Amino acid sequence: MGRSLYIKITAMLCAIALIGAGITALTAAPHTVRRAGVRIVTSFYPVYIAAQNVANGVDGVEVVNMVDGQFGCLHDYQMSPLDRVVMDSADIFVMNGAGAEPFLEAVLAHHAPPVVITLSQGIPLLESGHVHSHDEEEHGHAHGEEAEAAAVNDHLWVSPRRYRQQIRTLCDGLKKADPAHAQQYEQNAARYLAQIDAIDARLQSAATAVASVPTVLMHDSLAYLAEDLSLSVAAALNLGEENTVSAATVSEAEDALKGVPFALFLCDSQYSQQDYADLQALPERSAVITVDTCVTGDGAADHWITAMTALCEAWEDGI
Repeated sequence: MGRSLYIKITAMLCAIALIGAGITALTAAPHTVRRAGVRIVTSFYPVYIAAQNVANGVDGVEVVNMVDGQFGCLHDYQMSPLDRVVMDSADIFVMNGAGAEPFLEAVLAHHAPPVVITLSQGIPLLESGHVHSHDEEEHGHAHGEEAEAAAVNDHLWVSPRRYRQQIRTLCDGLKKADPAHAQQYEQNAARYLAQIDAIDARLQSAATAVASVPTVLMHDSLAYLAEDLSLSVAAALNLGEENTVSAATVSEAEDALKGVPFALFLCDSQYSQQDYADLQALPERSAVITVDTCVTGDGAADHWITAMTALCEAWEDGI
């Protein structure tokens, strides 16, 4: 009798669970946030800054960054169990894409959040100056999609014009996923885009004075910025991380700079230029501009605007 009752109760509970699941499946709109509180989780720091600006002040919307803001670029990052918990809590997950978060590829293929917004979508990409070593160590050699991802420059947010596209993609994605707050997302994005456009105009004006000046990029994070400003790139040395600049690359830079009347050096603030200071002495005169590429910080929503304003001032004062 006891066993029969147990079976009946178990069957009844299963039936209730199935009915509940069926109701959820029938009423759920795919890729749309359905509860009052909306949690936006971002992959890493520059994406977090972007999301804070577009979701600023939107009632019931929380923006959380998955990876600590002091870590920097995620090329060789290993996802932690806590990262997975944070990611699984997302109603909307926002990532840069373009190979910036390679550790997410397998995760998203098998268990993605309800909505994933990829900010590199639709943006023309440049090749990267290197292939990250983890591909070689783990796979022996890069191949297929891994090879393509390893060869792409992911630092889109350093370019005002591409960052503009990223903000537009983010706004459109949030409006679609959370239509109840669409007007607020649009208003926030419009304000932020106006600031980005002002920075772009200021940089374009400053760059006209050096349009034909040989420019040395000290990291490929600056390649999109150089393209924005139509700079004449004479050499590119991809410093930092696991990369070693080859002797041939250094030699080519030396040949391009010897006897040049004036050269511009663009440096990423993450990396020391000390080992290559001799290059700056090769032209008759040189200017060094250091760029905060916004990959680490304290989380201030205005970090990108502050960093790019400082770049404008350095450009205007230092050339």
